[in-house]
Amino acid sequence: MPKSVDFRKHLTIVVYLLFKGKDERDGMRAILRFTLHIILLSVLGVSTGVGDENVRIAGMGGVKIGMNAPDAGLFGNPAALLDVESNNLSVALSVENYRFEELPQTSGLQFASELTLGSQPSIYYSRAFGEWGVTLGRTATLENLAKFEVEATRSEYIIDRQHFSATTEMVTGYNLFWESRWAIGVSRGIDAGTVGVRLKQVSQTAKRGRIVSVLNLESQHARDVNPNDPRELIPAIIDGIDFSDPTQYLGASDEPIQDLTMSTFEIDLGYQRDFSITEAHQLRTGLIVENLLQRKLIRPLPLKLGIGAGYEPLDWIGIGIDIWRVAGYRGLDFALGGELYGTWDRGFTGAAALRGGLGRIDTVGAFSVGVSLAFGSSHWEYTLRKRFRNQPLRQATHLFASTIRF
Repeated sequence: MPKSVDFRKHLTIVVYLLFKGKDERDGMRAILRFTLHIILLSVLGVSTGVGDENVRIAGMGGVKIGMNAPDAGLFGNPAALLDVESNNLSVALSVENYRFEELPQTSGLQFASELTLGSQPSIYYSRAFGEWGVTLGRTATLENLAKFEVEATRSEYIIDRQHFSATTEMVTGYNLFWESRWAIGVSRGIDAGTVGVRLKQVSQTAKRGRIVSVLNLESQHARDVNPNDPRELIPAIIDGIDFSDPTQYLGASDEPIQDLTMSTFEIDLGYQRDFSITEAHQLRTGLIVENLLQRKLIRPLPLKLGIGAGYEPLDWIGIGIDIWRVAGYRGLDFALGGELYGTWDRGFTGAAALRGGLGRIDTVGAFSVGVSLAFGSSHWEYTLRKRFRNQPLRQATHLFASTIRF
């Protein structure tokens, strides 16, 4: 991946010249000085066209074993952290398998719908120090299927008591799976290449059941109201409802069928080595072993062994290929992808990248496309990943990321 100039020293001089002098103790001046420093850094600072490792990998079809980039973190080869530029802080969010469907009305129901949604939020920090590279962060995976039903309202009016009541029951059925990971990774350069290890604390929660909510309105009105005249009765009923405390009319209960949580530790190992193809370009090869310990979880993480290679035939293009063997699955998985990138420095530093790839990951075939834009140290990225079969475009995976490098 291309590298660009670090403008931080120049920015520091600019900020000092702008704000030196008259009143260094002024609190407002200090705030303005800090704000301008951040703005200038984001506009004129380091820019490489890549920001979030997970979004980049997904955009290239899943290629990661032999790739190197300044956004390395929690998702790629544990040995790839030596190429991290400056301080890399990234936040990402994905939306996948989204499906909302309003179900046909049936007897006794006034509304019914079903929602399927998946998401993968993440945040991580990475930094390289000479022959060492480190990363720390948290990732999560959410899968949720919810069904929402609103039953027909049951109402009753007792004339001799001047009492009105209406009851509506709402039922939300849920099937939730949540996996969160704290991870720390370390890379170390050695004579023959780079080795890396990533320690993960994995927690999984599976919960299934339903939430029953009841809206029960009650109203009492005066005897002088004519119950046969709607123009008198309806306002009297509304006036009898105490809107100052609406919670008194609401009730809810959670009725879980399954509620299970399990936690454990896992380890990933990685290795990378460069081989000279030409004087200007090198072929980077790699090896990864994921989920080495094979600890018990609700959804066990499969043992994976992968080999791969990455190559930059030109200064503005990178390509890679990975081959995986996943324990418990038939055949081999693979990933093949590439990236076109470029940088500019006209008034401000910027970069852009286009990505594409395809692969068979965990026996599921999919293709992906992605784009990345960078302005100074601020990076914005998007990737679309869609399965080849049985997945409409609206249910595809959409990944978004924002990264700052300082």
